[in-house]
Amino acid sequence: VAGTRAVVLAFGPMAAELEEMCRRCGFTLYNMRFVKPLDEELVLEAARTHEVILTIEEGVCAGGIGEAVAALVKSRDLSCRVQNLGFPDRFIMEGRRGDILGELGFSPEAVKARLEGLLGRG
Repeated sequence: VAGTRAVVLAFGPMAAELEEMCRRCGFTLYNMRFVKPLDEELVLEAARTHEVILTIEEGVCAGGIGEAVAALVKSRDLSCRVQNLGFPDRFIMEGRRGDILGELGFSPEAVKARLEGLLGRG
């Protein structure tokens, strides 16, 4: 899915869940199939051609792949803003995956609202 202002780098199963929303809203979506090695060329191209990168990972943000993406973009002094969406560094109660992800802001609607806020549209 290709858009122009915002790009979602989805690590894990969230890529499939966000595909329709990204298409409908004009956001670029990359299914980042591998954490290691990080596809630096793709990340840098995304940073050069978009205003915002939102990384999404079903893991803790602290020390996660989103931080590696942000560090790479910053190291090249690119103006693209990077924001990371992942789990907080705390115990998360058990429950159904969809319920937990919804509570943590991973639903397509929540991701759309976050992106629109980052772009000044929300």
